[in-house]
This record gives sequence, C-alpha cells and structure tokens, in this order.
Amino acid sequence: INERAELLESLKPKVPQRCWRKLIVPVDKYPGYNFFGAIIGPRGNAQKRMERESGCKIVIRGKGAIKEGCGRHDGKPIGPEDDEPMHVLIEGPDEETV
Repeated sequence: INERAELLESLKPKVPQRCWRKLIVPVDKYPGYNFFGAIIGPRGNAQKRMERESGCKIVIRGKGAIKEGCGRHDGKPIGPEDDEPMHVLIEGPDEETV
C-alpha cells in the first residue's frame, strides 16, 4: 500500500508554489500622498517596469484601489481582500524573487 501511495504521488504533476507578500500602504499616516499613482505611474509604466525587472506580478488591492461602482480590472468578482486596507500584493515564482 505504501509503494502504491508513493507511485501515485510521483505521477502527480509538480505544480510550483508561488510565493507572495502583502505590503500595507500607509494611507493613514500620509493621507495626502497619492500612493496609487506613484506605484502605477503614468499609463501603468512604473508598475510594468517593476514587474519586468523583478519577474513578479504586482497588484494594488484594498480600499481605494477600485473606484466606486467599478469592478476589478482582472474581471474577477470583488472579494473580501477588496475590503481590507489598501495594500500591494507581490507574487513571484520563489521567495528570493519576491
């Protein structure tokens, strides 16, 4: 039975686990600063450059990241993470990259 379990485990495709980190944006400390605009940059160029250079996916989520009455840009429904304080979610292939 143990051999069978090992065989079944070895046949499963190896899906790499993506690492992620959530950085809270200090909107409360600096209420007048446009963090969203600074991270995204003009036409999203700053965000795209950071993604290209780091190899990670960078997304802004939470309160203030979505305009009232609009949905998310990725087409997914609004979830519980969208009610959290504004944060930057960084996803990458491994811990070192993130």
